[in-house]
Amino acid sequence: MVELSRVIVARRIEDREPVGLAPFDGDVDELFVFLDARNDGAPATLQVRWDAPDGTPGRAIDLQVPTARRWRTWATTNRVRGRAGTWTVVVTDASGREIARRSFTVDAPAAS
Repeated sequence: MVELSRVIVARRIEDREPVGLAPFDGDVDELFVFLDARNDGAPATLQVRWDAPDGTPGRAIDLQVPTARRWRTWATTNRVRGRAGTWTVVVTDASGREIARRSFTVDAPAAS
């Protein structure tokens, strides 16, 4: 079974670590969700979904987690630009069971 010790939404990943945490301005082009996992069982698949502020679910992104004491991985989205509000990242296991959820805010784009 996969256990997550950290689930962090960030602007980017540098040296396998999240950088630039929420809140985010409306001009952000891309965001990442970083997962720090432990998997003592068989290799597993996690699914990450980025849900928009209006509740529209995003397409699920599969992430593979091998048997490992520590495995860092991440998924990205470029759907947030100009879409202000509270977003939610949902992480589920292969059976669809939710194992993590993180909400974050994208501010309105700056006036030009």
